[in-house]
Amino acid sequence: MPPIDIVRNGYEDWIALLKHTGREDLLTDTYNVWQEAFHVATLLERNGTLYALQTQLQLVSPEEHDETSKVSVEDAKQLQIAMLKQVFQIIQAKGV
Repeated sequence: MPPIDIVRNGYEDWIALLKHTGREDLLTDTYNVWQEAFHVATLLERNGTLYALQTQLQLVSPEEHDETSKVSVEDAKQLQIAMLKQVFQIIQAKGV
C-alpha cells in the first residue's frame, strides 16, 4: 500500500472546498492564494512557538519558597536573565 500523500490530499480537499463554496476564482488569483498560505503558515508557526514556551519554560514556583523568602534586586536580575536565556533557547530550537 503506497504512503498517504498528505500534501496532495490537502490540496484536493482545498479544491473541493473552493468548488463547494463557489470560490474557484481563487485558483486564478495567485495573490489571494499566497495570502491564505502565508497567514495560515504564520499562525501555525506562532502557535507552535507559543506552545513550546508554555510547555518548556521553567519558572520558579511559589511552592519552592516560603513566605519569608526575600529576593534581592541582583537576584531578580539574574532570574530574569536566566528566564530570557530559556526563552531564546526555546525559540531557537523551534527554528524561528
